[in-house]
Amino acid sequence: MINRLVVNGCSYLNHYSQGKGHVDLAQQLNLAFSHSLAYPGSSNNRIIRTTLKDSYTTDQPTLYIIGLSFLNRSELTIGQDTDFEGKWISFQNYINPDKIADFWTDTDSQQVIAHNLKMESYVIKDKLEDLMFKLLAMISNLRQRNHQVVIFRQPDDYYINHLGEERFKFLKNCVNIVDGLSWSSLEFQADKGVKYVPEDHHHPKLIRHPAPGEHQHLNKFLVEYIATHKLL
Repeated sequence: MINRLVVNGCSYLNHYSQGKGHVDLAQQLNLAFSHSLAYPGSSNNRIIRTTLKDSYTTDQPTLYIIGLSFLNRSELTIGQDTDFEGKWISFQNYINPDKIADFWTDTDSQQVIAHNLKMESYVIKDKLEDLMFKLLAMISNLRQRNHQVVIFRQPDDYYINHLGEERFKFLKNCVNIVDGLSWSSLEFQADKGVKYVPEDHHHPKLIRHPAPGEHQHLNKFLVEYIATHKLL
């Protein structure tokens, strides 16, 4: 029987966790334990890997709540080693020099970022297909081992105009993925009038970070979705 909640994502769910959103959600779902793996700047690969790592290292059936990050975030094993994350560092337009290993230089970072940006607009469908099959494999694996999962898109992203194409139909067919990734938690929360962190005032509305503590609307949606689809 599931009695543990874990949330994972990038800075959006990190802010959510800072405001104890995961604690409140666990209480509403009558789950005794809650934990956050969310980490600012996370790529989707990091989110998937650490979710699976947690699921294999716990003896408690767990409900995972996963908010996906930007599709074009990548990661490299260039960091200073940590017990849980290893040497992986996620990046998109910036790599924090304070977190990289001694063998890696700022010039290396600049070259990798430039190549990543150069490819960005040419590989959207292939990256989305890769993400789709990784998500489906993770969902199947988790469910086979008595875990459960809810996955949703957070920010606006390049791939939303391609979701209706035939090759991505498997996203739509999976109840663990909210509306086949068409549903955006940030758009939903914006429509509800949530407050944002002050430093995000210059960003487009659909990539702003809801302030810690502004989780009531998201949690209400998740509780109803989980109940409707019998995911507990």
